[in-house]
This record gives sequence, C-alpha cells and structure tokens, in this order.
Amino acid sequence: MLHSEEPCNKPIKIRLRLWLHVIVVLVLGIVFWVAQLEPLGGANSSCDDFEGASLQGAAGMVISFHMTACTTLGSDIATYVHIHRAGQPRTLSTLALRYSSAKEPEFVWIDSNTVRILVPQDVPITKQNNLVEGVRVEYVLGSASSPMSQTSGRI
Repeated sequence: MLHSEEPCNKPIKIRLRLWLHVIVVLVLGIVFWVAQLEPLGGANSSCDDFEGASLQGAAGMVISFHMTACTTLGSDIATYVHIHRAGQPRTLSTLALRYSSAKEPEFVWIDSNTVRILVPQDVPITKQNNLVEGVRVEYVLGSASSPMSQTSGRI
C-alpha cells in the first residue's frame, strides 16, 4: 500500500471551529446585552422614567436624579443620582448613587468640588461612588423629610 489510510479530521476541525466562533459571538452578544442592562434607568417597554430635581454647581457641574418604575415580575422602583457636566448626558461613569426606593434624595453643593447627598434611611443602596467626574461625594444618612442639618449619621 502506497497510502496510509488515515481518516480526514479536517472537516470535523472546521465544524468545531465554526461552532466555537458561534458560541463566542453568542456569549459576547449576551455579555453586551447584560452590560446594557446595567441600571442607568430609563423608559422602555416595562419601565417608566420620572425626572427629579437637578442642581447646578460651580464649574458647570450638575447633580440630578431620576427614578424608574418597572413592572416585569412584580414591581421595582429605583432612584439614580448623577453628577455630570451641564448639557451632557447621564452615563454609567456619572452615576454617583443608585438605590431601590421611591424616596427622593436631597443634595447640596458644599463647594465647587464637593457635593453632599442626603440618602433616605432604610433604603437598599445598590451603587455608591465617592468620586464622580472629579467631584467628591459625601453621603449622609437621614430622612428625606428632614432638613440636611438634622441628619442622623454618615454612611
């Protein structure tokens, strides 16, 4: 015999590579989709978005909040506090605070580089950043119905 009879594995390897590429693309697609679900809040087919107050500080920075109410499995309400340049959109990098409650936050600019946020008591905080867009964020735990000077403690 002049030829050795080895089974040709090339078609199998090509199919395996093709399936591997399909799986990688699907996984990356799912990761990208989930990344888009990183809660920034916003209206969609199952969520309504409600704008809250905003307050402009020095150096063109703005602190603002909004809430979402979603009704997928039950209902979920979340509050988002952002610090961003005036006229710029809110993004994940401008998100200072996110918590699961319809209780409104209060905030005040201490100086051009520092903002204080009064966080209502007994709310589950799901995201908290101490530095956003170069602005230092102080958090104070209190009651949203009480003035900022009558806070009960720091987070």
